[in-house]
Amino acid sequence: MTEESKNAAEDYRRQRQSADAYRNGFRYTTETFDKWLARNEQLLRDIIKANGTSDADVEQVLEGYKSYIAAAPPGSQFDDKNARAILGQILQDIERLCREQKIPIRNGVVYGVAPELGLLAGQREVIETDVSIIDVSMPFLAFCNCVSKLIARTLPHEREPSIDERKSLTKVSNDPAAVVARLRASPELIGEWILIVLHFACGWLPPSLIKPPPDQAGQVTRIFLLKSMEWFALAHEYGHHVMKHGQATSSSEETYNVLRDEHEADIFARAASIALGDRAEPPNLYAMFGVGGVIVLGMMDMVRRARWVLETGADNVSADKSHPPLADRINVFGLLDQMLPEELRPMATDMRNCFLKIIEGIWESVLPAIQQGHRDGVRPAEAANQPGWLPS
Repeated sequence: MTEESKNAAEDYRRQRQSADAYRNGFRYTTETFDKWLARNEQLLRDIIKANGTSDADVEQVLEGYKSYIAAAPPGSQFDDKNARAILGQILQDIERLCREQKIPIRNGVVYGVAPELGLLAGQREVIETDVSIIDVSMPFLAFCNCVSKLIARTLPHEREPSIDERKSLTKVSNDPAAVVARLRASPELIGEWILIVLHFACGWLPPSLIKPPPDQAGQVTRIFLLKSMEWFALAHEYGHHVMKHGQATSSSEETYNVLRDEHEADIFARAASIALGDRAEPPNLYAMFGVGGVIVLGMMDMVRRARWVLETGADNVSADKSHPPLADRINVFGLLDQMLPEELRPMATDMRNCFLKIIEGIWESVLPAIQQGHRDGVRPAEAANQPGWLPS
């Protein structure tokens, strides 16, 4: 019954996706990507080099990337191959965790690309299948990528001295005062943060000028940050599926509480992130400590605030009725610190608080430019006014 149900859910997903693509005027297809890849191998080489790969290894990395894309499970004509590869691996890891912990996954999930320019990662039930659809827009994945690059460059990295240079370590500072001071001393960093916030608040195409970290240490930080963000976001949606959220048939049902559901999905995502982060080599502390969730939720909240400033000129956006306040969600993360070794628990709390302050420092640095955008007549596009991340 599982395969039959998943096939029915996948067929329904593709029908909805095709209808949404037509309605949104979405023209990007897998054929578009194949043609782009064939024409832009040199651009890919340049990107690979810019991300710290030596000249001698560029061709090997390029071939590895092409093999990685080719191995992704095929989807529909609107499913970007990069997205399928990313989503498939993460969801497979989450399902493996569930099976190990005897958590029922029902008939599983089907997944693909939401054909729109808004930021979206969502879950919906497919009636009579016990299967959920998990949809993620390409801009959402690009958003995580851009943010991970720029946070890695904004965090100060200091190489600690050692007698043996090969064993020297790089210390990454999470001190909000040091991070914000570094940010405010760099017009380049502030300019790129403005690009990120403005592009995603307006519903424009993702900015193409966000530079990767210039050295290997920064690249490692960036990958750890990106993984922690993607793990949290996809595990949150899978948590909705596992806990059968969204099945209420009437808005008047007293047992249905959307804010409760969001907290439960956050807890599931934090637990999955702890396990995935602990299994990484070396361990991904950003995932284990809940920092990936802080960054995703905090940056999405920043985009929502920026959209409001562009629309009204005022930094006083009202509470989101479909999701709990950001501070409440982050506080709930702390309930799972007990899963960590005792000596790491204070570090987890401190790091989450530090990143909340860092995100607020970023907002204070970009706010004047967003306010100027409002005065200059910049307004969010219609796509940006669609439901935000995790509409559930």
